[in-house]
Amino acid sequence: MPFKLKVEAGATTRVTVEADTHRVFEGTMKAGEDRIFTARDKIQISADDAGALLLELNGKILGDVLREEIRSGLSTQERKIAICTGAASLPPEERIEILTLLAADSDEIVREKAAGTLLTQPLANVMAALARTDAAPEMFAYCAAEFSRRPGVADALAKNPTCPIEVLRPVVRYLSVTAVQDLFEDLDRLSTSPALVAALIESSVVNAEQHDQLLELQREEPEGIEALLEAAEIAEPDAAKRETLLQKISRLRVVERVQMAMKGTREARGVLIRDSCKVVQRAVLQSPQLTAREVAAPGFASLAPDHHSPRPQNPDDQ
Repeated sequence: MPFKLKVEAGATTRVTVEADTHRVFEGTMKAGEDRIFTARDKIQISADDAGALLLELNGKILGDVLREEIRSGLSTQERKIAICTGAASLPPEERIEILTLLAADSDEIVREKAAGTLLTQPLANVMAALARTDAAPEMFAYCAAEFSRRPGVADALAKNPTCPIEVLRPVVRYLSVTAVQDLFEDLDRLSTSPALVAALIESSVVNAEQHDQLLELQREEPEGIEALLEAAEIAEPDAAKRETLLQKISRLRVVERVQMAMKGTREARGVLIRDSCKVVQRAVLQSPQLTAREVAAPGFASLAPDHHSPRPQNPDDQ
């Protein structure tokens, strides 16, 4: 299979390229410079600073190519060992990800090499890998299992919205106060993750107010709407529409009210800001649809919970 390798330098570094049995380039590539190399059977590249290079092989980012090879079982032991030893030129965060795939390889030699190499990786590289929203789920699982006690790793797992909840649950006890607060700033994610809510309730990292709001999220029975009647009259002047809205809200569990508060209509937000559950009130204030006009409306500020200032997320008031 012929190979076409595009090499783009993000920073100046010395590079060596061998195509088939010939060394076709050895020299310095400056930041912004790119070169294309071709080979019939084999192409190898090395660099003083592998993280400075962006590589495309036959039109695909090299990391994507390697992931596909490994998952499909087409990658050779030689190729896998080369990744473990650093012979394959990859940005540090991509190498971390692929090493975690190899740490679960069916080949014992590859598994041991990959696991050993991962132990030597700088924490900064691990953190950079965990920040990628397109990272493989296997990487999150490996880091949670092996690195969760390393400073900042649990927080990085929690911060990445693509980290699977089943991976995050076991490391909740290692989260910092800041990381827990960040989770509460993303009620859309939290309200749709009952397993994460349960893990946080059982942990010692949440404060009393947060604990109470987590318990609210677990309530299965719909809350009464008596406290919402006054707010409903202000939010929806049309009596028929107001009754329909209240009937709909009356059937919703707390987690469903949170979702309505964040993604529903202006009228729904105007009612739910007076919900008896603090977590629903909080969701209104986190809504990306909340506008400055709503916040400035008569009575809204007085209806909002005392410990939060209304923060319009959407500047478009049209």
